[in-house]
Amino acid sequence: GTNERFESIEAFWRALQAQPTQDIVPVPVVQSPITPMSVIQSPVTPVYMRNTTPVTPSPESETTEKHLRPAKRRRLFVPILAFIALLALLIGLLAGNNLLSVGAFFHAPGAVMQPTAKPVTTTAPMATAQPTSVPTLQPTTPPAPMQPITAPAPQATTPAVPAPQPVPVGYPQLFNYYGGTISDRYTTPATGAAITLSALQQNGSAINGRFAVGSGLLAGSTFSGSVTRDRKIEFIVPGYAGLADLLFDGQIQSDGSLSGTYCSMNANRQCDKSMGGWGDWNAVPPGHPSSFVPDGIAFKETRFS
Repeated sequence: GTNERFESIEAFWRALQAQPTQDIVPVPVVQSPITPMSVIQSPVTPVYMRNTTPVTPSPESETTEKHLRPAKRRRLFVPILAFIALLALLIGLLAGNNLLSVGAFFHAPGAVMQPTAKPVTTTAPMATAQPTSVPTLQPTTPPAPMQPITAPAPQATTPAVPAPQPVPVGYPQLFNYYGGTISDRYTTPATGAAITLSALQQNGSAINGRFAVGSGLLAGSTFSGSVTRDRKIEFIVPGYAGLADLLFDGQIQSDGSLSGTYCSMNANRQCDKSMGGWGDWNAVPPGHPSSFVPDGIAFKETRFS
C-alpha cells in the first residue's frame, strides 16, 4: 500500500529487484512537427522502462514502520528526487538524439526537401484609372545673338579718266585725211578731178568725215560708211542740189592707200549708170609716195549729175 515504508534505500532496491518484471511498455516520444516542409524522419529507438509492482510488506514490519515513519519519509524523498532527475535526464537525452537525427537529415548529401504546396489566392484584377500622360514641354533654346555686321569703311575712289576708244582688233585702222583723184567715165573722154577725205573718224567698223571734189570749187559735203575685217571700205556721199547720191566702194591696200569704183544710186539704193556719173577713184594718206596728180588727167571743176 501507499503507507508502506522501507528501513533504508538498500532495502528499497532489494525489494525492487526481487519483484517479477512485467511487460515493458514503450514510452512514446513526442516529436515536434516540422513545418512548412515534411521531412523523412529516421526511426527512433524506443526506450523501455520497467514497470514495477509495489512490494507488500510483512505484518511484522508494519509496527516497526510506524515508529520509523518520519525518518523513512525523509529518506524516501531523496531517491524520489533522484528518480525524477534521472527520468528528466533520459527524456533530455532522447530529445537530443531526435534533434541530432533531424539535423543530420538536413545536412545529409542527396537529401531532397519537398516543398509544401501552399494555396494560391487569386485576386481579381480591379479596373484602375490610367493616368493621362502629360506632354513634357521641351525647353526652347533661344537663338544665338546675331553678331553685329561691321560695315566696311568707305574707300576713296579716284574718278576714272575715260580712255579713247581703241579700234577693235581685226578692223583696219584708217588715217584722218586722204587725198586723191576721181575719173568720171560717163563722159567721153573721161573727166578727172581731185578729191579729199578729211576729218575722218573711226569707231570700230563705222567711219564718217567730209568729202570734197575739185580744188574747193564746189561746196563740200559729208560722208558716212564702214570698213570690214577683210579690208573693204564703203561710204555714201549725199547728192548736191537735187542730184543723185554717190556710192563709193573700194579696197584698203596693204600700203594704206584706198582704191575702187563709184556710181549714182537710184531710189532702190542700187547703182544705176543711167542716173549720172560713174567711174574710178583712189586716195592715199599724207606722206605716201603716190600722193601726186597722174599725167593726162585734166583737173577741172566737176559737177556730178
